[in-house]
Amino acid sequence: MKPVTIKMLHTNIEMAFYKFRMEQECNRLLAELQQAHNEIKKLQRFLPVCAGCKKIRNDEGYWKEVEEYILDNLDVNISHGLCPDCIRTHYPEIADAILPKKSS
Repeated sequence: MKPVTIKMLHTNIEMAFYKFRMEQECNRLLAELQQAHNEIKKLQRFLPVCAGCKKIRNDEGYWKEVEEYILDNLDVNISHGLCPDCIRTHYPEIADAILPKKSS
């Protein structure tokens, strides 16, 4: 509007500075939020497993068998079997007959 008064000019400049400071603060907070989100994503990749019995602790703090945890948290079906090392350890009497020879 014309004529421009000093008071109007001063008010417009103050509003521009305020808007600039608020945009800077918003950008700073968004950067902090993004960093926190990235940290949470990193933490979600950790799976607490008992070193003794191999149970897995869920988000509520309860320890579950590996199979139960997998069935509760993944869209999979579980099939059990024995790896060659376990066959050799637990069933040595039949291991040589059903497994290929170990290469040295």
